[in-house]
Amino acid sequence: MRVLMERVLTATGLMTADLVEKALPIFLSYYQAHIADQTQAYPGAGKALEALRARGARLAICTNKPEGLTRKLLSAFGWEKHFAAVVGGDTTAARKPHPTPLFVAIERSGGGRAVLIGDSINDTETAKAAALPCLAVTFGYRDRPAEELGATRLIDRYDELIPILLGVVPIRRISAITEVRRMREPHKSNTLTTKNSPCRSGVTTPSPSESARKGQWRPRSSRGFQ
Repeated sequence: MRVLMERVLTATGLMTADLVEKALPIFLSYYQAHIADQTQAYPGAGKALEALRARGARLAICTNKPEGLTRKLLSAFGWEKHFAAVVGGDTTAARKPHPTPLFVAIERSGGGRAVLIGDSINDTETAKAAALPCLAVTFGYRDRPAEELGATRLIDRYDELIPILLGVVPIRRISAITEVRRMREPHKSNTLTTKNSPCRSGVTTPSPSESARKGQWRPRSSRGFQ
């Protein structure tokens, strides 16, 4: 949220550290009170969550949005029942694209093989840092064409999700990690995206401490981090 505020103020030519500190609490208060106003789920999103759970997938959320706000948005849609874990930007000391929040989300949802589903360079870089496959939708929030994000696979509609997942990792053994944002407002898009890349499938996920000890995490891009 701080990064968003800094970007807005920079775009308007009003960016100062003092103004960020003053404006951020006001923004967060308003956002919490109106988090689901005029917000709609993308077509098929709810059915996809239900279908994944019916097939035995364990779902978790890994987002840089504060955990409390994420849970409030899920509650507004009646979707909290679908997720075994919610890891927000304030849940751990690290934030995406560092892999630690993703590892924590996987662990809290029961562990096992996993795939990250996202919509931005932040998401695909997180998956790469964790050595996990990453899917992305061709709609939603992003700062570049989906084909340039570097995902394992792209999806155009939520009804494509399960068939593609079946080809990436066995559905009965995955924890599907999905980023949930304020999904769709009038004249505004916010959700998931990406393209084919060297993300690996079916790997053993190291623990966060092992990754840090081995120095495995390296941000591959300085653009688009949220």
